[in-house]
Amino acid sequence: MSEQKTIESFFQDPNSSSVVSIKAQQITAPTCKGSDLMPEELMQSGGMLRVEELNIDGSYSMEKVIAQIRDGLNKDFRDAVAEAREDDIAALRFGGLVFDDYIKPIWEENGEYFHTLENLPLLTDKNYQVGGCTNLHGAIIEGQTRAIKFAATQKAQFGIDPDVDNITISDGYDNINAHSADEVRQMIQGSRKDRVRNIFFFYDTAGIGMDQDNPNHPFQQALALGYDPEMIQIFEQKPGETEKEHKARFRRMMRVLSKISAAKGTSAVQAGAAVAAAEEDDEDYL
Repeated sequence: MSEQKTIESFFQDPNSSSVVSIKAQQITAPTCKGSDLMPEELMQSGGMLRVEELNIDGSYSMEKVIAQIRDGLNKDFRDAVAEAREDDIAALRFGGLVFDDYIKPIWEENGEYFHTLENLPLLTDKNYQVGGCTNLHGAIIEGQTRAIKFAATQKAQFGIDPDVDNITISDGYDNINAHSADEVRQMIQGSRKDRVRNIFFFYDTAGIGMDQDNPNHPFQQALALGYDPEMIQIFEQKPGETEKEHKARFRRMMRVLSKISAAKGTSAVQAGAAVAAAEEDDEDYL
């Protein structure tokens, strides 16, 4: 089976697969390489693999949280995913990109883009800097393309059916217009829901202060892009939020992210509720 058909097999709608197929032709093979499954992983996981793609906003407005993102993913994320895994035995591979005006791989090391959780390279001020505008639509499309291309190589090599999580963290709206909202919606809604999850985290850095029913609210914007309501989490800044409360809100996002990454069956809403319940039960949780 050709790579093109393997990629398209992740989609229900042939029209939506063309969005990724066109992008896939622009992404060269080395940038989609990753750590192949090891024989012991195949045995322990029963042949289950989940490819985790993180698309992280690097526009200027993220400057106030860039250090937290580096520290959160470098210091807390691995342990949190490992702790949250529970009964999920799927093997995991992680890759990511940062986007502003441009889309740039992070964690790309020795020609490999996707890594095991244990070997995920560190985020640094060299591979994650802020600057420019917000190429949100392009990042969502490219992130899913990279993940599906890598998943396709593992499918072809091992005869397995990998799952893909395409997780985007942003604090704003697309203002590059390299890709339309219709293209993103076409891709997301055409994805096979049993194989591909598109997840949106909005981390408020500007105090949006809008009702969620407002059409300009990030939740409504994510719905307009085709996201399932169960796969949307808004981390809103509260009026008069203290530095301590801000750090707690960020740690909450990291914990929700880890729970989603650790299990296929956990939606963003379920993960958010679980973290909130833990916070209520344990005042020292944060």
